[in-house]
Amino acid sequence: QLSYFRATGWNMLSLAMGLRGYIPVSATHRFGVNLWQIIMGYSGTGKSISDNFQTQVLDLVMSDDLETPYDLGADSSIQGLHLALLQRDNVPSLFTADEASGWFKRLKSNDWTTGLEDSLSDWYLGRVSPSNKISLKELRGKSATTSLCMLMYATPDRLAETLTLDQFLSGFLARVMWTYGNPRVETDEMFDIFKDSAGEIQDVETAPKVVRDIAADLVTARAHFRTPVALQPTAEAKERIAGAYRKLYKTLQSEKNWNILEPAVTRHAEVFIKVAGLCAMYRGDSTIELGDVLHAVKQVEEWAKNLVRVAEHITVGEFQMRCAEAEAYIRQLGGSATATKIYHRFGNWITRDAKEIDNILVYLTQSGTINKLEENGGVKYALNGD
Repeated sequence: QLSYFRATGWNMLSLAMGLRGYIPVSATHRFGVNLWQIIMGYSGTGKSISDNFQTQVLDLVMSDDLETPYDLGADSSIQGLHLALLQRDNVPSLFTADEASGWFKRLKSNDWTTGLEDSLSDWYLGRVSPSNKISLKELRGKSATTSLCMLMYATPDRLAETLTLDQFLSGFLARVMWTYGNPRVETDEMFDIFKDSAGEIQDVETAPKVVRDIAADLVTARAHFRTPVALQPTAEAKERIAGAYRKLYKTLQSEKNWNILEPAVTRHAEVFIKVAGLCAMYRGDSTIELGDVLHAVKQVEEWAKNLVRVAEHITVGEFQMRCAEAEAYIRQLGGSATATKIYHRFGNWITRDAKEIDNILVYLTQSGTINKLEENGGVKYALNGD
């Protein structure tokens, strides 16, 4: 599907140009051109084909890379990723997963906020902090610079049940650009089991021509930038970026899941400039022109539409999970609980006001799961039938 190849195309360009260009926001703040993406699609829609194509291209582009592979994979622990990024100091790296739900399940099984939130934020910004863990051996106490790209694939329903609102509010998932594939269409091609069997590419000569052409394009483009350059937009480009950001903010602000969308809006604004900067670098230029911005606006607006769909998944999944959690808590207390106990137990759910807990209790009451009782001037909730 074209949506998959567009996403991987931006990822390939981002990885190829990593640490060769940066956006100077102010005298003390800059950000790189790395992108974080998750592609959502069902089996049989071509995810593996686009991923295989990307691997073939990047293996050629990064053929002179360090001994530590540019693709960090998805099986590494957070400590393993930290070690790999320290080893790959001052070179770009890629974090991938062919089914992201497994990685997110591991996050949920641990206290994912314990150190990981700060690490992910630092890595996105290009900083790899030092650590004194003995397992790091000669890398203990050393820091590194990175341009970390992320591209994970996921089946929508499997991923939705593993994501949490906290992961958005913390800024982690707010940094992700989302791509959705179209549903699977049954055709005669689906019965061709050899369609995605290009095999391992050993060198440039054995690669298909389209792979060699794209790899050569990226190698040529990155050769223009031997040392990091500041990517500066023209006045016209700045004005267009500001207008696109304003429109995006106003559009998303009217959506019902604004509490989820709001943390992502600022990151999407940054991505406007990142993608425009990548377009300029692909042209061999460090000046971001209006044409570069127009390409960026088209892509980021598509990512933003998909963000709204993801937010809907998060809301439904989080809501149902909390309903089950509240029901289990009432059962744990013998089948009934006072409103005071429930509010005290689930106070961490509140991001704006207590209506977020009220909505859970109203749903459970109207669905017949619990009954609302008034006793001695107070309110109590009891499981229906107990």
